[in-house]
Amino acid sequence: MKENNYFDDRTIKSELGFDDILIKPSFTSIEPIDIDLSTKLTRKIKLKIPIISTPMSNITESDMALALANEGGLGVIHRYMTIEDQINQIKKVKSNDKITAASVGVNDKERAIKISKYTDVLFIETTSASNKKIFNFVKDLTKQISCDVVVGNFGTSSNIEEYCDLGISGIKVGVGVGSICTLQKITGVGRPQISALIDIFNTVRKYKMPVIADGGIRSTGDIVKALAAGADSVMIGYILSGTKETPGKIVKKENKKYKEYNGTLYSFVEIEKDYLETDFKNNFRVEGISTLVPYKGPVKTIINIIGKNLKAAFGLIGAKNIQELHEKVEFIQVNKIPGIDVTKDIRVTKHNFLTF
Repeated sequence: MKENNYFDDRTIKSELGFDDILIKPSFTSIEPIDIDLSTKLTRKIKLKIPIISTPMSNITESDMALALANEGGLGVIHRYMTIEDQINQIKKVKSNDKITAASVGVNDKERAIKISKYTDVLFIETTSASNKKIFNFVKDLTKQISCDVVVGNFGTSSNIEEYCDLGISGIKVGVGVGSICTLQKITGVGRPQISALIDIFNTVRKYKMPVIADGGIRSTGDIVKALAAGADSVMIGYILSGTKETPGKIVKKENKKYKEYNGTLYSFVEIEKDYLETDFKNNFRVEGISTLVPYKGPVKTIINIIGKNLKAAFGLIGAKNIQELHEKVEFIQVNKIPGIDVTKDIRVTKHNFLTF
């Protein structure tokens, strides 16, 4: 009887992350020169490459945004500064005739409205956008501003169509999957990224809504898998950490150069942070850890390697562009290899591949 099967509708389901799949190769005559990596950032704006830097305080300010823009990507200016400083960072990028993007939280409408007057794209950042309070914030804000709005993050498609009906310009997918994010460990909440992307892509494709994969990307292979699962672009942090253009000083340790990388992006629970006592907030910043990563030099080098590796992957799959990748991809499930440490530093080797 139904009362004896309380969990029938909520049974454990098998879902897939980056490490659970590979992409099946195809017979192809496509060469790297034939491949176009351009993509939709929003419904109105295109990028030459599907790479976006995360709005973390030690990843993206104007130097990173400009460097990525010069390579055809995008940098999202972080919000952990005064409104005036964030506007000045945006102006530095805009003065070079580049597309600009900036992030805001869901508890600062004043910042959002002011920033929207200077940037091309406003990223509304929260741990999980599947929340009524956040939905109402976005609904109200979109009536007051004219720039493109990207909302995230989402882990399921449960209320995404409501957001699409608001006229937003893009969505960001990824809950608890950041490369050094500890949300899953602390809260027990999250969703494997491949399953989340496929679910959400299947829901929003009728809206022609661009999808950004955000979190858990540790290699160009993960970038390819995210794009193949429905993303139009990817947001990365750890791969770009340690580059010349990241904020902060170079740290020397045992005759080696490092830069700090901090996975913390949000407070304990974003929608509750205004109600938490200061000491509690300081002790429970749960969504990341700090670490030192090797200094990697100019970000241009990283982007060039990513571009070459993406084209190599597209060639193996037989896709000339991201749309064809969505259409032609065939995933295969693989067994996880025990004992692999996926938290090791990402380095650029002499073979020009991003490795662990």
